[in-house]
Amino acid sequence: MTDSLETIELVARARPGSASYLPFSCETAQAALGQLVEELQAVRAARNRLDAEEAALFEWASRLAEAEAAKMPNGSERAIAHRAANAELGAAIQVSDRTVERHVAQAVSLVRDFHGVHDALAHGRIDRARAVAICEAGVIVRDEVKRARYAVQALEFAESESVNRVRPFVAQLAERFADRTIDERHREALEERRVSVAPLADGMALLQAVLSARDAKLVHARLTQCALECQANGEAGANGGSGASDAPDSRTMDQRRADALVDVVTHTDPGHALANAEPPFRAKVQVTVPVSTLLRARGERSAAGSLENADAAMLAGHGVIDTESAHWFAAITEHWDILAIDESNGNVLEVDRYRPSERMRRRLAARDQHCRFPGCRIPAVACDLDHTIDAALGGPTATDNLAHLCRWHHTLKHHSPWRVEQRPGGDLDWTSPTGRTYRDRPASRVRFKWTGESAEPHRSDRGAERARGPGGVPRHPF
Repeated sequence: MTDSLETIELVARARPGSASYLPFSCETAQAALGQLVEELQAVRAARNRLDAEEAALFEWASRLAEAEAAKMPNGSERAIAHRAANAELGAAIQVSDRTVERHVAQAVSLVRDFHGVHDALAHGRIDRARAVAICEAGVIVRDEVKRARYAVQALEFAESESVNRVRPFVAQLAERFADRTIDERHREALEERRVSVAPLADGMALLQAVLSARDAKLVHARLTQCALECQANGEAGANGGSGASDAPDSRTMDQRRADALVDVVTHTDPGHALANAEPPFRAKVQVTVPVSTLLRARGERSAAGSLENADAAMLAGHGVIDTESAHWFAAITEHWDILAIDESNGNVLEVDRYRPSERMRRRLAARDQHCRFPGCRIPAVACDLDHTIDAALGGPTATDNLAHLCRWHHTLKHHSPWRVEQRPGGDLDWTSPTGRTYRDRPASRVRFKWTGESAEPHRSDRGAERARGPGGVPRHPF
């Protein structure tokens, strides 16, 4: 790093030979850039070799799991061997076991089916992204001889091109060697159509739809048409015509398409969703608003003089949401959950609902937020409530012996050597088949841990104070 800084200083002090100086036309700058290119290429080659070694390790892990699975009597138990191995690897490298499962599948394809591609990666001729692109496109080529021919031609192109050019090339190339036609595969792929939502930052979300290419184009074209009509109406209004609005529409085309999607699907103007007397649908949602949010406005100083922002509202299964959205969700659901948080350690003290029911389940859902296996983010609403110590073995049905586990990890806990122990405060200590221990803390404690000075936290009284809630705040959070 010191040599690099000195080189940059030399380049900065070098004076251009003429007024028409072009960037990197002097020998000092050219030499510095050339050295940088060589070092970067060396680093990338080394990383490619390490990626090849990692793929070999993942493939070896699969072989190890297969050897263990062969001892099991049926298919479901054989699958547990793979899950246990993937969970061990994931916990060790701090990624989810489903991510490990994907890496293992890619490694098996690379090492076993595309030896030449793995060799090219190991020698630094291609990177991991290009290797994965070749393997994923080539999965439709099942005949070994055809697959080898496909790999040779794919590598000839990939070694001198970027991955964004490699993907369409290998997709077309693989069709030449495919065992089944695109029409046959499309009929099967069509069965996988779906719509899903993934959380994004700043109170946003990604709505994804897996459709046939034709239907996706039709939907996009219809949204574009709606956006253009909206734009025309806005321009007509701004010019004194008969448009619906006199204000100029400053939205981009993408913003208009997004708003049109909400309008078409929900029959609700997205800009005036909160103004509707009747929401377009009823949803069962859990919006968690910490008491501190109700006691101080965002960005204001607390009583103790803290400059930190108030804790944001959380939508279960999503994450942080903006205040306006929190109000809107409150308007469309019949139940609200209020959390009393021990600000000294982040523990969930109390969960109350406008209509009381299933107090224990709600408290645990507020505490856990998601599956409690290390690295897993499946929302609590989609998980099982598991007895840490099995009820059949005398384990009590109590909050200090219950935790949310997704079905995947619930099965893993009961049918593999993975073991778990629950500690005070809801911490779970997971012990892997190799004896390594991984601690998973409740999401509420991680998220709401208080760092400033505060009055001693307290529970709301069971009597008259219950009608109002912690700190005298009314039970209705909004």
